[in-house]
Amino acid sequence: MDERASDLLIKGYHRERLTKDDCRYLLSFQEFSPEATFARDLFTRFFREQCDNTAAIGAQIGVYTGPCSGDCGFCYFGASHTSSKAYQMTDEVLVDYLEGCIRDGDVNMVSLMTNHDCPVELLAHYIGIAKDILPKEVRIMINTGDRTAEDCSVLRKAGAEEAYHVCRMGEGKDTALDPEDRKRTIRNLIDAGFTVATCTEPVGAEYSVDEVIDNYFLGMELGCTTGSLAMRMPVFGTPLGGKPTLSIKRYRQMQAVLGLASSWHEGSKKVTGWDTGFFSGLNSLSAELAGSPRDSAPFSEKSVGHTLEWCRRTLFGGGYDKIRMADGSVTKLDLDYLVKTGSI
Repeated sequence: MDERASDLLIKGYHRERLTKDDCRYLLSFQEFSPEATFARDLFTRFFREQCDNTAAIGAQIGVYTGPCSGDCGFCYFGASHTSSKAYQMTDEVLVDYLEGCIRDGDVNMVSLMTNHDCPVELLAHYIGIAKDILPKEVRIMINTGDRTAEDCSVLRKAGAEEAYHVCRMGEGKDTALDPEDRKRTIRNLIDAGFTVATCTEPVGAEYSVDEVIDNYFLGMELGCTTGSLAMRMPVFGTPLGGKPTLSIKRYRQMQAVLGLASSWHEGSKKVTGWDTGFFSGLNSLSAELAGSPRDSAPFSEKSVGHTLEWCRRTLFGGGYDKIRMADGSVTKLDLDYLVKTGSI
């Protein structure tokens, strides 16, 4: 095995900062190489040690969907290519979804997802409903379009405390949105008191290593608390639906290298209850309820989306043996738990 690669990976494992050049070197090895295999194995060990092999689940609810002026080439709702109809969730339906999320006490976060054009007053209204229904331990997240500083203040005061926002791969080229507006929104959210999670997405085979690394480091530079990596999922009927994505091994290699490069970052501890560095998501899954950008079906949980039951089964199948409950306690994740929660 290459000595420099081994030294860099072990350095990241021990929470020492890696540079962009270090990441570039580590990602110069092919995904089937011993160096890539060592990176994947070492990062998996690091992450499971830091979270004590404990899983967590959340839920995303598509409350306002339909043709979107963001016109993202990888999203089903892009205005120039979608066949979707405008959808505004009723209060009653949202209440039903929220009550389903808290039934078993293990949903830690609920994200209210909208397209780019949702009125801020309507999203604030939805947040208010969630705040009334959810226990205070369940975090309310928003996943919405670009927002002014005033908008972000309104949404924070309504009761949301976390936000997911991304300056995505191909922003301004594969989308009708300005990369600077995306970055400005992240800053606005942070200034309003939000904890902001971001992601390097959607990564396809056409992007260079430098582009991926720069986008990942951008999240840390902007002050986001956590970041992750997501490869593009082909969505039928979208402009990018037929473009090649990454191999799973290459995707996992990128996750490992970038995760170890940011292992020194301690922001995630205050959000998730464990300290895995800047990288997040390996031990957590979210159900996709109602409309989803990667699904043409109106109710994604009945199509390609994930149910809460699927999340529990998948995390159990992935070897996680504990699950963090909304109240912060930890429960054994075993077959009995799956039966108890109706997940098998």
